[in-house]
Amino acid sequence: MRTRTAVIVGAMLVVLAPTVARAQGIPVFDHLKCYPIKDPSLKTVLLADLIPDQQPPFSVERGCKVKVPAKLFCVDVVKTNVQPPPAQSVAGTTTHDFLCYKIACPKGTPFPTAPLMVKDQFGTREVTIKKPGLLCTPAEKVPDHHRCTLTAAGCTGDCPLTGDQCVFGTNPNTGVVECGCFKNSDLCRPNPPAGTPCTSLRCPDPIQDCILDAVGCHCQDRPTPCGFDRTAGQCGGTCQNGEDCLVFSVNTDGTGNCQCLPHSQACAPGGQCPGYCPGPLQTCPGPAPCSCK
Repeated sequence: MRTRTAVIVGAMLVVLAPTVARAQGIPVFDHLKCYPIKDPSLKTVLLADLIPDQQPPFSVERGCKVKVPAKLFCVDVVKTNVQPPPAQSVAGTTTHDFLCYKIACPKGTPFPTAPLMVKDQFGTREVTIKKPGLLCTPAEKVPDHHRCTLTAAGCTGDCPLTGDQCVFGTNPNTGVVECGCFKNSDLCRPNPPAGTPCTSLRCPDPIQDCILDAVGCHCQDRPTPCGFDRTAGQCGGTCQNGEDCLVFSVNTDGTGNCQCLPHSQACAPGGQCPGYCPGPLQTCPGPAPCSCK
């Protein structure tokens, strides 16, 4: 059996399909419904040879220009409840999603000049073939979980424009920090564009910042602020200027209020006795050298 072929003539979509047995009660999605779309792809022109399955009456057309972006998105549908009922039934095979592009093929390629006799649910008639105007290519809808979004591994997923990357950033419309698709020039890398500060560039993970060091810009995990870690039962996190994250006071539930304190106030060698400890149940007896017990 010959496979179904989708042919675009001018702005009209014609599906030429073999007649096949339709399973009783099982719908066959053998129609295409097409929507005009706004495609953000960069404008470009590709060359392609178009080889029809149905030779003759159609001929090979070589060197056709395929113009990107796409103009239509077509989905498979079932047509039901037609009023008045169609005069006859012609069943096709299940189709799929398509994106349709404008095309321009070289002059001189022969195509059927005599009317073609065709039939569908609306009757039998002769149609006149004109030069091709659109090419529809198979397409796949990207599931939501494949789109750029925040996951446990950070910002992951696909971006609609080639070259963009899924990274962490701030939505300019809402001010909400979220994952988004950004150009390479917006991404944290060793050699950013001249005059671009590292702090304005994006990293793929929400806990990372773009910082400057001796080799240039790079993404680094954002330090965890000083706070009480209930799992560890003590203070943890990062302090600046050489300070230590220690228990400054104890709560009635046994947790500690953590604070960044100078190392000279810590219960540790080089510190003081008594001094502050990372755990709320720890003490710092003397004499030196100090240690939390």
